[in-house]
Amino acid sequence: MEIQEAARLGITAAVEKVDFGAIMAHMRWYVQDILDGATKRITQNEDYDFYDGQGRFTGDHIIEVNGEQLHAERIAIACGSRPMVPPIPGLDTVDYITNEGALKLTECPESLIIITAATWRWNSATSSPPWVPASPSSR
Repeated sequence: MEIQEAARLGITAAVEKVDFGAIMAHMRWYVQDILDGATKRITQNEDYDFYDGQGRFTGDHIIEVNGEQLHAERIAIACGSRPMVPPIPGLDTVDYITNEGALKLTECPESLIIITAATWRWNSATSSPPWVPASPSSR
């Protein structure tokens, strides 16, 4: 529950201090926890074989991963992604961060402009903070 809603439960509350560094440390833990869980689900799933490495198609239903030729009727590629820095004139003359850099912040920026190509990213940036879920000690 958000602190602004506490009054309707008969609780008088106020934010006295925000520890941005602690919030971001928890954010990094939370993101890593999600990644670790996803990796575990992928690598331990008995319904398919998982190969970690660089791959390339070498024929119909054939992919080479780390030098090994693999044959399958269906091949799923989970390539991940990296941030794309848009070709905005002058961007290379200022300090900027990508989503990866944002997760590494330990101090709150004085100001921040978010440039995104996806609506869901804007929703993520403006919605409830992702540090709300339970911490490792409360699980």
